[in-house]
Amino acid sequence: MSEPTFSWKSVIFESLFVVMGVVLAFIGNEYRSSLQEEQKARKAIKSILFEIENNKSAIEVSLKYHEYLRDTLFSFMRNNPSANSAPEIQVFEKGFISPAELLSTAYQTALATDVLNNYKYELVLEIGNLYAKQQSYDHQKARVGDIIYKALYTEGRIKMLANYRNLLSVILTFTYKERELIKAYEATIEDLTEYRTIE
Repeated sequence: MSEPTFSWKSVIFESLFVVMGVVLAFIGNEYRSSLQEEQKARKAIKSILFEIENNKSAIEVSLKYHEYLRDTLFSFMRNNPSANSAPEIQVFEKGFISPAELLSTAYQTALATDVLNNYKYELVLEIGNLYAKQQSYDHQKARVGDIIYKALYTEGRIKMLANYRNLLSVILTFTYKERELIKAYEATIEDLTEYRTIE
């Protein structure tokens, strides 16, 4: 019986076959992983867009009320120049101010999971700036809410109504911030919608 001959060709061929199999499996895993990351990023942008649209609607409702208060109080001031006059409490049907409740859950989740890494720097920066403006609005809302609560507790409703001129300046600040936020929302919504269409 003759001994089997050792073939380098078959060893090299089998080794190459194994290496190619490993490389192809690695490429397949990388592609699958990349696809999953892309899908997560798309889902995140869709959620952020939905959140921004809802926040814009909430701000529009607040702006409408604050503009109503502004116009009503200016009209009252023109018709009642006396320092002792005060508007009726019924004017403030939704409270002395009625700021919007804004959400940032979708954005915070996207940040925590790093899914925005797949998007252009300019787009991520625009979204970040928008949510920073929103946060500034929330801080103002909290500060003013505190001041109004303390004033109601220490001075009472009648004194608050008598100081409606001070309240008017606060309302004007809110209308300004709300208009600015709406502009920022509109610009970001347009850019996000355009970006999603290009993808």
